[in-house]
Amino acid sequence: DIGYLSPRPNERDDGVLSLVISLDPAYWGSELETQTMGGFLSEVGQGNPQPARILVSTNAHADRIEEAMAGYDLVREMDMRPVLYKILAPANPPAE
Repeated sequence: DIGYLSPRPNERDDGVLSLVISLDPAYWGSELETQTMGGFLSEVGQGNPQPARILVSTNAHADRIEEAMAGYDLVREMDMRPVLYKILAPANPPAE
């Protein structure tokens, strides 16, 4: 088990498949990683070009795969989606 792919079809209502990839750092930027992504996209597109965005969770991962992704004509961009959060009340609130 080296990680996972999480496909999110039309996640942003733009007709583009978002493919989240999270692998063990030993595989970042490796031929296995690019073959896995390319094979998955080829399967989804049934051999035809598949509009896609690849999402990784860390800058370190992005640094390691940037050159390989350029070979697929993908350009690195920051994901500027808002982060959702909720402040949770402590289980035992402090006494007043």
